[in-house]
Formats: sequence, C-alpha cells, structure tokens
Amino acid sequence: MASPQRVVPGVERATLSNSPQVPKYKKGQLVYDTRQGHLPRCLYLVADGKVRVSRFASGGRCTVIDIYTPSQFFGESLLVSLPFSSEQAIALENTRLISWTELELDQIVSRQPQVASGLIRAMAERIVSLSDRIESLCTENTERRIAKALLRFANRMGKPERDGSTRMLPLTHEFLAQYVGTSREMVTLYMNHLRRGDYISYSRQGTTLKRDAVSEWLLGNKPKKI
Repeated sequence: MASPQRVVPGVERATLSNSPQVPKYKKGQLVYDTRQGHLPRCLYLVADGKVRVSRFASGGRCTVIDIYTPSQFFGESLLVSLPFSSEQAIALENTRLISWTELELDQIVSRQPQVASGLIRAMAERIVSLSDRIESLCTENTERRIAKALLRFANRMGKPERDGSTRMLPLTHEFLAQYVGTSREMVTLYMNHLRRGDYISYSRQGTTLKRDAVSEWLLGNKPKKI
C-alpha cells in the first residue's frame, strides 16, 4: 500500500497554518462543487481538518475519491488543461486550507525548484495508490475491498487504543459503498460479518478496527471465519 501523500518540500506548513489568510471551512461546508459552477481554481493543502473529494457520474451516482487529511493536497485538476469532471470537495470537520493559484504555484516553483520535484513525487505516490485501488476493484471481492478500505482509513486517520486497536471517525455504510463501488446493503452485510468476526466495532460515535488482525486476514495468515 502506498504511503499517504506528504507535504511538498519548501512549504512551511506550520507558519502558513497560523496565517490569518488561511481560509477556514466549517463542517459540511463546500470547498468547491463543479456541478454548481464552482471550479477548483487553486491547489489546496489541508492544514487542519479533513476534506472529502467525490465525483458524480452522469446519472448522479457518487464515487468517493478520497479523504484528505493534514499535509495532503487536492484540487490538482488545476495543473492540467482538461475539462472539469463533476467533482465536489466538502469539509468533514472544521478545516483550514492553504491554497495557491496556478500563478502563485509557478512563482513558488521558480524560486524553489524542489517544490516541483516534491509535487512530482507526491503525485507519483497518488498514482500508485489509485492503481492499487483500481486493481482491487477489478480483481477482489467486495468483502476484501471493504476490509482494505477500513485498514487504509485506520492507518491514515486512526488513533491507537490501549488494547492495540485503532479508533477513527465514524464511517457510514453509504460512504464505504461510494468508496469501494458497491451498494449500501452489501456494505452492511459484510460489516456485520466483520463485526461478528471481532475485527471491528462501530457506532455513530466512531469506528474501531483491529488493524493487525485485519492485516493478517488479508495476507491469508491465520484467517478467521467471518
């Protein structure tokens, strides 16, 4: 599994995060929504909080691209001259974002060439991660896709508990369905399997995952029947 995309070198995140010019978004607030004509005119870096980016098919079906957390960027459509897809970015909690227009980014790169190489590395990591996800969608069953999604979010956003498990924000079955490409009903079925197998517990307050046990199961080591 590819590591989370890191902040591009040359950007002093801590300094910028304390700047009064850093935009603040409340939980549930849109950063942009191309369906409403609000285009991503900046490259965004999450200073604090979490942002979900989703895309919508012509029939309105939603696919979650990812959740971006501190030190990760999104809005890279700015860097290519392609038609914008139906894309939405929304704050999942109170969030602060650092942003650069294309002109500002060009100026930073001209002064600090290492920023360009950092962006290239970060984009390469993202491509590898998305390639792994496409492979999983094409070759693995729904249960394994759900388990991998839970493990990924736990690794990126979870907090370790004393018993060795990892606690993270509540993940709705609808959200997981939009991430792994299945129905909410199928997610509910397999989440119940995982819960009965003692891999996971969840409620509206949060989701707790036994990461080591799930990793062993995915590797085929000491599998449990679920």
